[in-house]
Amino acid sequence: MNNLRNFHKKLHAWYAKHGRKELPWRNTDDAYAIYISEVMLQQTQVKTVLERYYFQFLKRFPTLDTLAKASEKDVLTAWQGLGYYSRARNLRKTAIQCGGKLPKDVEGLMALPGIGRNTAHAVASFAYHAPVPVLEANVKRVIARLFAIKTPQNADIWDISARILDDKNPFDYNQAMMDIGATVCTKRAPKCGECPA
Repeated sequence: MNNLRNFHKKLHAWYAKHGRKELPWRNTDDAYAIYISEVMLQQTQVKTVLERYYFQFLKRFPTLDTLAKASEKDVLTAWQGLGYYSRARNLRKTAIQCGGKLPKDVEGLMALPGIGRNTAHAVASFAYHAPVPVLEANVKRVIARLFAIKTPQNADIWDISARILDDKNPFDYNQAMMDIGATVCTKRAPKCGECPA
């Protein structure tokens, strides 16, 4: 990519106009609420998480402390219908282990149960504005297409994502990349003419 500054400028302009800024986890700096959204969204569509789980879960367990003190049965009951129940068990284990506060660094986050590299990067970027890329499925697809990579390898995509990151505004950059992947650079029938990249 020849002109990274120009790429960032176009990306931010697109996000300002088209970004899904109304999503509640984008309007908070509460690391716990962001963490809950990231885990819920791993295997579930945004609409389902919004309508049936996110607010209800946070109302039942508003803090890491309340989640840590809850029984596994209560947590699994609140999670019912989301599937992949190991996610709920790991949420509770993390709440118990981290003593009421999530770490601010990627390494500390990844040391907690069930938090992989992408979730750690997402929490660090969205809660703490750490200059790290987020690389979920939509972003991987955007990068693979931008760089014409036919068989993308995880390590290569992570390397590229780190190189093209806007480290001065990682929050908007990462949100923009996810939204472009979700709404423009879709798996089927991408709208290439609408892509700001």
